[in-house]
Amino acid sequence: MEMICKNCGGKFDIDEIVCPYCGFENIEQALDEQKDYIDDYKRKTKELKKKPKKIVRFSRKVILTIFGGILALFILVLVIASIVRTISGDDTDLGKQKEELRILEEYYSHKDYQKLYDYLDDVENKHSDSYEKYYIAYRMYDDYLFVEEQAVDCANLYIEYQVDNDGENLVYSVYLCCENLNKIKELRDNGYVYGEDEVAEDFDRKFKAVLSDHLKMTDEEIEEAINIYEGNSDAYKGICKELAKRLSSGGNK
Repeated sequence: MEMICKNCGGKFDIDEIVCPYCGFENIEQALDEQKDYIDDYKRKTKELKKKPKKIVRFSRKVILTIFGGILALFILVLVIASIVRTISGDDTDLGKQKEELRILEEYYSHKDYQKLYDYLDDVENKHSDSYEKYYIAYRMYDDYLFVEEQAVDCANLYIEYQVDNDGENLVYSVYLCCENLNKIKELRDNGYVYGEDEVAEDFDRKFKAVLSDHLKMTDEEIEEAINIYEGNSDAYKGICKELAKRLSSGGNK
């Protein structure tokens, strides 16, 4: 396609940048080239602007991936360490419990109640099922120490000082003895689940001895007192009133 030069009037191809006759610039072609150049510059500039964002996004993904991997590894290490500590702790606790049970069984089998009492008193988990057998003896021995001392002191009020009252101060001694004697009876009826027959029968003799030796009760009266036990001390007021009279008169059964 041809065009006419605006300067000399010569005809030349429209794609020519300048007139071949006078050298006058082809304005339209120059504008098109300039426009193409500008468009190309804008395109390249836009691409250059996008590249840093792509690099940043890529770098961010890499950093997050690395950080996530480190965090996962750290958590895994913590979990493993926790499991190891738990296993070690369980082994330590199990070993400690075995040693405690071994010592308690030694005291128990020798009926060394005072050592058993002192040792079990420092055991943290003495209320758990593992220590039930020894805790029964622990409680009975604790009651026995208390009731024996109280029974002796109360009986002396009548024997030595001839105190004249209704025997109210004897009630708790009789009640506590009968409470433990009923526990022993229950253990006997259940077949001594923990194999505590010898120790239970030993305490049976001890509590009955308190009632017999210190409070001067007959065997028949002791059996009657055991049978009327109902979980409260009121049932023993009548018996204790008679015991007070007996002790004041010399303690003869």
